Amino acid sequence: FMTGDIEGALRVVTKQNKSATAAFKKAGIDLKIEVITEAEAKNRPNYKKTDKGYYVTTKDGKATITYIMEKYNFELAMHETSHALSDIYFGKDVKFNGLFFDKLKNILGSLETTEVKDGKFLTFKEAFEKKFGKKSEVKQHAEAFAYTAEFLSNPVNYIKVKKANGFYSLEGLLRDTLATIGIGRDRKLNFSLEKD
Repeated sequence: FMTGDIEGALRVVTKQNKSATAAFKKAGIDLKIEVITEAEAKNRPNYKKTDKGYYVTTKDGKATITYIMEKYNFELAMHETSHALSDIYFGKDVKFNGLFFDKLKNILGSLETTEVKDGKFLTFKEAFEKKFGKKSEVKQHAEAFAYTAEFLSNPVNYIKVKKANGFYSLEGLLRDTLATIGIGRDRKLNFSLEKD
């Protein structure tokens, strides 16, 4: 998007965020996607030079995700969307216990990343533990959840996740977790679907 074509960037970003828009709609929230330039971002009162390239605002059943064109990438979009959806479905400041993360990491151990070490692909469990540590307890729950969602949403990883039955395994973990915390039949996402 370095060409400065804001309208073209908005078309691409809107298309890439189509599933996010649908997920928000299922939750009863209208999502608007915006794209601004770095120069426009600098005029915002909450702008910091270290910004990662997005702003999220929610009010009265509506949400807006504004991306800075020069900093946008698909992984960033999926990561930040998963934060917002996690807040909607699990509540703010969600905490998962060590048992959940042990089960999650067990599943992630069957998923290969594109990163190679010593002539073989790292598993997503290895990448996850490199980022969040090897202990069962993970301190950055929301970040860990978003990191996993970002990995799953990356089209490059899709075939590997499918091949390892990763979606099926994660569906079981999420179904059990949601039942344990009392979110069952009334939930708006059907975790038996890959897109959810």
